[in-house]
Amino acid sequence: MRNWKARYPLLTVEHTDPSQPLSAYNFSDALSDEMESTDVIVPGSSGFACEIFLLVYRHKKGQRMFHNRGTGAMGFGLPASIGACLGSGRRRTICVDGDGGFQMNIQELETVRRLNLPIKFFVVNNDGFASIRAAQAGYFNKLVCADRTSGLTLPDITKVAQAYGLEGCRLEGPSRCARTSGSARRAWTYRL
Repeated sequence: MRNWKARYPLLTVEHTDPSQPLSAYNFSDALSDEMESTDVIVPGSSGFACEIFLLVYRHKKGQRMFHNRGTGAMGFGLPASIGACLGSGRRRTICVDGDGGFQMNIQELETVRRLNLPIKFFVVNNDGFASIRAAQAGYFNKLVCADRTSGLTLPDITKVAQAYGLEGCRLEGPSRCARTSGSARRAWTYRL
């Protein structure tokens, strides 16, 4: 196993190239470094949250992780992070989810704001439903309401955060973060 890991590393030089878009592998590795041993982690439903984040993430002693083993219940991440945060006595909770699944229960951001929960959300821009898009392309060779090209558009998450009284931040690359203004709290951040 070690031989395979050495021959086929998850993180390569290409993942850290600042001239390229932010690599999901590099992001997951960097987030692992930034998290504390007391944090609670809630990967979202499927796609990035399972296929890349959990693959690269390095769990620390003392951390708790709540994950949907069914890997497909879109919308799991946001309400699960509320439950995990409250169930852990309001420990800092980190939720990593795709934009499609995050939209499924977006109204729960009001619960996060109202209860002033210490939850940070990292929402990956998949331009829609990445797993559904992959399945439709693979099995049917046709896309229907899976992304912008097939009839699905999603709002700007940073603007949605502002609408709920939360601050948003867009990560454009390894060291670039464009913050929204006028909000008191941060929901999406580069540095924890």
